[in-house]
Amino acid sequence: MALILALCWGLTNIAYAIYDLPLKFVLKDELKLNAQQISAFFALGVFTNYIKPLAGVFIDSVPLFGTRRRWYLLGSLFLCGIGWLILGIVPREYYVMLVTFALTYSMVMVISTTLGGVMVEAAQRYQAAGRLTAQRIAMFRVGTLAGGPLGGWLATMPLIVTMVGSASLHFALIPLVWFFMREPGNAKPNPQVWKDAGRQLKGLVDSKIVLAAAGMIFLIAAAPGFGTPLLFYQTDTLGFSKPFLGMLTLVGALF
Repeated sequence: MALILALCWGLTNIAYAIYDLPLKFVLKDELKLNAQQISAFFALGVFTNYIKPLAGVFIDSVPLFGTRRRWYLLGSLFLCGIGWLILGIVPREYYVMLVTFALTYSMVMVISTTLGGVMVEAAQRYQAAGRLTAQRIAMFRVGTLAGGPLGGWLATMPLIVTMVGSASLHFALIPLVWFFMREPGNAKPNPQVWKDAGRQLKGLVDSKIVLAAAGMIFLIAAAPGFGTPLLFYQTDTLGFSKPFLGMLTLVGALF
């Protein structure tokens, strides 16, 4: 199970790392968007990240074809791959690309949420929460190490090439999940999950320590990012090439 989780985290994060630069350059060079518009594109495109806890409770409470994890993961991997392919061929229009990206990213969110559920169940079964969490973070970094330079190189090519690559990495995981991540097909809806979630939320709200930690996380997340303005400065002022920007991503992941 740990190996399957590592492969899922590694391959999906490579897929997410390689699309970043190519998509930003399409928005910058073909759609002629400025830094603020590109930042808004990605902020709106990944909005499903903000409802991730609700998605987790829903997946826990509503089985899909009698399973709580397997079919959610199979379906989201397939639909995410299809979404990347569609993003590579849709007209280069802002709202068309935004809607396509947002729908595709909603499947990214389902994949991440479902894998998180699998990790928690495996951690409880094998008493390996720390090891699996460390493995998860390590595979995120491996994905950026591999995907950063590759994304810089792919940014020199048509967007469809990148999207085929991202889609292929998702499709490659489907047989692994099919054969090695099995579940009994007799899971039933469990409305109790929503009651438990409400009780847990109340407990979190009542905890001053948790609220303080949440406040710090909020302030860190709310701090203005400089990734997109830096991209404009690196390309328009410093004249960095796309492959070199990919290597800078690798350096950042190393540190």
